[in-house]
Amino acid sequence: MIAARLHHAQGNPTQAQDAVHQAEEIALKIRNRFLDAALAETQTAVASTALPGQPLIEPLTERELDVLRLICAGKSNQEIADELFLALNTVKRHVNNLYGKLGVSRRAQAIIEARRLALV
Repeated sequence: MIAARLHHAQGNPTQAQDAVHQAEEIALKIRNRFLDAALAETQTAVASTALPGQPLIEPLTERELDVLRLICAGKSNQEIADELFLALNTVKRHVNNLYGKLGVSRRAQAIIEARRLALV
């Protein structure tokens, strides 16, 4: 279960799921109610971020994904605001939220991370 949580925290959903399955096999063999409860909690945590295209601990909202796609298309904040009919400050807030969720501090890093995670 520890391995599952570590893989989950590192953004490796496939490895996290594999570790959960190994823990399930062990839990079935030894039948311990405390282990069963801990396993259920770990399964819930891992499953919540194992959605296709959203391997993040805190998934992106639809609007954040829209903004991210336009960032990857090379649009400026003002161009994004115009295209999505948003205020410039709203776009800036979405961009900052994206940076936090992706663990980056610059636009280029956000593009690289989004492609690495197959979000765009």
